[in-house]
Amino acid sequence: MHKLTVKDFPKLDLGDGRRDNRFVTIINNINENPGASIPGFSDSWYEAKSTYNLCKNKDITLDAIKQGLASWGHSQIKDTNKILIAHDMSNISYNNLKAEGLGYLDNKEGRGILCYSSIAIDLDGIPRALLHQQTWTRPLEDLGKAKKRKHAKFENKETFEWKRGITEVNKTLGSEVEKIHICDRGADIYDLFFCAFETNTDLLVRSIHNRGLSDGSHLWDTVSKQPVAGIVTIEIPDKTGKRREAIEVEVRKYHAEILRPTANKSEYESVELNAIELKQISELKEWQEESLHWQLLTTINVETVTDAMQCVKWYCYR
Repeated sequence: MHKLTVKDFPKLDLGDGRRDNRFVTIINNINENPGASIPGFSDSWYEAKSTYNLCKNKDITLDAIKQGLASWGHSQIKDTNKILIAHDMSNISYNNLKAEGLGYLDNKEGRGILCYSSIAIDLDGIPRALLHQQTWTRPLEDLGKAKKRKHAKFENKETFEWKRGITEVNKTLGSEVEKIHICDRGADIYDLFFCAFETNTDLLVRSIHNRGLSDGSHLWDTVSKQPVAGIVTIEIPDKTGKRREAIEVEVRKYHAEILRPTANKSEYESVELNAIELKQISELKEWQEESLHWQLLTTINVETVTDAMQCVKWYCYR
């Protein structure tokens, strides 16, 4: 990777040119020594001290840093007409660190920060740039109050980060670039489906809910009854991730009108999406704990098995 300069960050503005240059120097140092501590990636004590000073400078906002990074990401794909965007949430665990401000993670013992990231991937599966990132903590006083959070407005829920991420990426890339947003089962959210109404925006989401349909049936019950569109051989990685083995899967597809959930307050009574089901029919491999069974929802047009498998391939990039 070439040495970055402030010219690579068109919208970086930390309030002072010296700060901008120091910020870019830190990025270069991290690139050269990933995983090292601040003293470890600094050439001198002066440089390490300058890095510490930048980190604790209260005049530098997180929004300014995010804007600068997003502008770099956009510059990496500015000549692209179509791009995949992989979205995900992750935990940054600091269980053994005695520090103020950490929140709980997936259990009452875990302590750390939650991070939502949106990464641009080209159509060949090559990661290109980080376009959006948001971090937050869960207040310890909210631990054990999941039922209360369930009835909160969508805008006040943690799951709203999926919509924020998609919206921010769309704003960064503009309407000229065709964007396919790829999300896991955490994004199977009725309110999120309508993000696809934005220009040049499509969704590809792994499903977790057997949603109600306009004809009174349920989504995946109905899909499972559809005729097999094709039988395809695919390769899946074993537990080590070092070896891939072939399995056979049945492919089914269905265009569904999904009803608004009973408790949902959305203004839209229904939404039309294409459903894709992949179901393993070959015997389990010795290392498989369960057969492969994927259920995807997308706004992308799915007319053929080839269309369906293209969506599967793109989801695998994620």
